[in-house]
Amino acid sequence: MVGYLCARSGFLSRSQIEGLSKLTFNLILPAFLFVTMATNPMAEVFNPKVLGAFYLPVISTYALALLYHYFFSQQPKAIGPAAVFAMGNAYSNVVLLGLPVTLAALGEALVPHVFMILSFHGLIMIGFTSFCGSLGQSSGGNPLTALLHKLWQMIKNPILASIFGGMLYNLTGLGLAPDIAAALKMLGKPGITCALIVLGSSLYFYSVKGKINAILAMSTVKLILMPLGVWLSATYLFELDQQLTALAVILSASPTGVNAYMVAIGQKQHEALTASVVVVTTVLCLFTISGWLMFLL
Repeated sequence: MVGYLCARSGFLSRSQIEGLSKLTFNLILPAFLFVTMATNPMAEVFNPKVLGAFYLPVISTYALALLYHYFFSQQPKAIGPAAVFAMGNAYSNVVLLGLPVTLAALGEALVPHVFMILSFHGLIMIGFTSFCGSLGQSSGGNPLTALLHKLWQMIKNPILASIFGGMLYNLTGLGLAPDIAAALKMLGKPGITCALIVLGSSLYFYSVKGKINAILAMSTVKLILMPLGVWLSATYLFELDQQLTALAVILSASPTGVNAYMVAIGQKQHEALTASVVVVTTVLCLFTISGWLMFLL
């Protein structure tokens, strides 16, 4: 809302918003993601059953949304836009919403499991979506050249590079020097806030006319159908206890993450649709997550 009012009132011009977006996407948010991934206690709580219960429905939702867009969308068949659309349906705001709700509802003991899921969340979703986006880019006729080009496009993506780099550094067990960690945390602290301001202000320049049905359908998938799949998976397939089941469902029922919008900006695909879904799911989750918590606990 703050970002939207800044754009509507003229406090931020379109060029200023684009500059803030570039700064956020290329520097501030990567610093936040790197230090988060590099310092979380992933190895201590690695649990394949929790990962399976969460990611089987999430990846299935992503795949079904991608196939739907590719084969049934009115747009020409292209894997890049379909992947961005799929990410809008399946990518959760684990850090901004999932973590605080987990702390409040389940306590600090399960927080390391949140970081375990987070460690793979961005890597899988952003990595695959970025790879799909690179498929449509020309890189010459040589297959090896084409593959190297696609890999390079993924490596130089600031969001993906920060997640992957932080995860690799975490696995070394070296730890970050206190001064470096403090500097990165200071730089990355406004990352989510800046991203949300960019998102809100960008909504002023986008038209969602004709997209209302798509926004509502994607919001239903994100907030209700995918969490239902996670609950069924955790309860009947992986047989997790009540606390871990609640954790997996809460994280999957979190609204669409702002990183989905940043990927949409980077690929110049579905920016308006993705921004709208982030906003709508963030508002609606105030009611849907409350419903899930009543059901689970």
